[in-house]
Amino acid sequence: EEITTTATSGSDDGRRTATEELGFDLVLGSDLVYCKDVVKPLFTSAALLMSKTSAAALLMTQSFVYEDETEEEIDRMCKKLSLKREILRDDLGKDCHNNVDGVRVQKYTSVT
Repeated sequence: EEITTTATSGSDDGRRTATEELGFDLVLGSDLVYCKDVVKPLFTSAALLMSKTSAAALLMTQSFVYEDETEEEIDRMCKKLSLKREILRDDLGKDCHNNVDGVRVQKYTSVT
């Protein structure tokens, strides 16, 4: 299965695709994944935005635990897009007795 994404910007007479123009060293996101169905478009877009720089990274936080099938879809997309997943912090649900919700911070980078 091939994954392609094209985004355009500019006026009708000067359209450029995102792959020609855009590139970011850092892509940030918080609580973006609420079901398995958003994983493919999210990670495809992030990989496209990170494709111009080998040291680019996606930092993503979440304030709730994902369902198992969502975690599996993230792993599948990381493999397909050659992304490395690193959990920088994970304290979701660890202090539930004191009403502290916690957070998970993940970093995704290109596999070199």
